[in-house]
Amino acid sequence: MPQYQEFNWHDHPKMTGFTKCVHGKLKITAMDKKFLKQSGDLYYFPLESLRIETLESKSNKNLSAIYPEQFNVHKIEALEISAFFDLLMPDYPDDICSFFNTI
Repeated sequence: MPQYQEFNWHDHPKMTGFTKCVHGKLKITAMDKKFLKQSGDLYYFPLESLRIETLESKSNKNLSAIYPEQFNVHKIEALEISAFFDLLMPDYPDDICSFFNTI
């Protein structure tokens, strides 16, 4: 079975974003940043704080949203060969994405 790319946990500070699956099938896992707790270089979080969505290009469920204070820390996993379109508003500020290594 082929391996598909998993994007690391990351955020888009002060931004609203929409991800549309245009081909294939994606799994998007998201949470509010307030749930992240740091232990050294690693982060942990309660599992019940997660929103898990499956987006499919050929389905009515093909769009996901993030907001500045809600579901902004997220990761995207391709469940099969996939493509997606991201719309982020406003444009990237001076502070760029943060990436999080989780346990």
